Amino acid sequence: MFAFVAPKGLRRMEDLPKGYQMPSMGSRDELIGTIRQLAPQVDESDPAWLVVQGPDYLVEVSLGDDGNIDSFMFFVRGDPPSDARAGSGAVSLMLTIAGSLGATLFNASQGTFMTAP
Repeated sequence: MFAFVAPKGLRRMEDLPKGYQMPSMGSRDELIGTIRQLAPQVDESDPAWLVVQGPDYLVEVSLGDDGNIDSFMFFVRGDPPSDARAGSGAVSLMLTIAGSLGATLFNASQGTFMTAP
């Protein structure tokens, strides 16, 4: 899952304006703080790769090495991102984190945007 701040009304990645500059969602430390508030069990031992373990899933959050974050990736094991049913642990976590940052989730493997059910 690719998380970024999309232009209002974007429905397809093909419609992303040429030269679109993704706005910053904040510093890496700010994003880690937000994720920590939403998932206190987060493993921050590597600040570039956060890990959140749930009862039936593992979500890795790739923040990279930059100080300011304009996009990041979620990698999910267990509860697959394609299963967007209400109450789905990994999906709910990703939507909550993205929503708190004003970000949109794009499922790169399916070519679709993910929204709350």
